[in-house]
Amino acid sequence: MGQIYHGFEGAEIQDEILTGTDLGELGIAPVCVAPGVTCVEHSHNLVEEVMIVKAGQGQIEIEDQCHEVCAGSVAVVKAGEFHAIRNTGDENLEMVIVFNSNVDLSAIQLKTREEHFGTAAGLTGADRAALAELKSAAASMNSLLEEVRDELAALRKEAAPKRRARGKAA
Repeated sequence: MGQIYHGFEGAEIQDEILTGTDLGELGIAPVCVAPGVTCVEHSHNLVEEVMIVKAGQGQIEIEDQCHEVCAGSVAVVKAGEFHAIRNTGDENLEMVIVFNSNVDLSAIQLKTREEHFGTAAGLTGADRAALAELKSAAASMNSLLEEVRDELAALRKEAAPKRRARGKAA
């Protein structure tokens, strides 16, 4: 028989769900992140997660992309993808995470940010997002610069006969 849970009572509902529910291949974990806090940043093989935001606002980083989230947002993290949860708001960020629990726990390989991205990856998610923004801006600037160069070349080509004509007239 199915079970319905109302409200978000933190540890009480977590205890009830985790000990009083036989979900077979699914696990559920309520998560509450205080303002300004970032949860453990990690990746793991074998386990996939669906993160459902109930209240608050924040960011969910998946691989090298940061996504803004708020109540009603749903994030899907595939096995092996790096992920982190950050509360950027003034209130608690409340979520429920649904995951596949039908795995051999001893086979799960948990990795830190550095282990997942390699030793040169000391950047935070916000730093990586800022770097991606800068790279995008640089690409836009290069594109704009090419357009200006092309226009300048066209103007020079157009002005060349006029300059020659003025030179002959002198």
